[in-house]
Amino acid sequence: MIKIINDILLKSEMDLMTKIYENFQSDQKPTNNNYYERMHVSEEYIINGIEEIKQILEEQEKRKYMLLPNRSAWINKVNKETNQKDNFHLDSSKVTAIIYLNDNFIGGDFEYLDEEGRKNIIKPKKNMGLIINNKIRHRVLPVSEGERFSLICFFEEEFSKTKKTLL
Repeated sequence: MIKIINDILLKSEMDLMTKIYENFQSDQKPTNNNYYERMHVSEEYIINGIEEIKQILEEQEKRKYMLLPNRSAWINKVNKETNQKDNFHLDSSKVTAIIYLNDNFIGGDFEYLDEEGRKNIIKPKKNMGLIINNKIRHRVLPVSEGERFSLICFFEEEFSKTKKTLL
């Protein structure tokens, strides 16, 4: 599943995210497994946007979702120094939501493989959201100019707890 949603955040939410990414301070530097600089974002800053994404997921999938606990929302920063080796990969969360916070950069397109293995490219636009499940192999192409900022939220299905009995 891949779903594109334009203007996913309200203007006030987008303004807040702009202030946050303009004051970006990295919590996590690029490693061999992670080609982005990341900054944790508290869910309280983006609760309306998260609720909107959860509602979209629940309507489409007929299941309930929750943000992964502990550090489940990030702002990723990609520039020509950070993202040169992003290979196609699957996210470990059930669903990932990506919201592009700016579009004043060159490159940084989202590339994914469809069911037949064909490559598809999505050009990021400010305030465009992508919702993908963990079956979509994807990567971020290198940024050649500027910095690309995106908000990333990881979701899992809510499971009802069942009581186990011993006989």
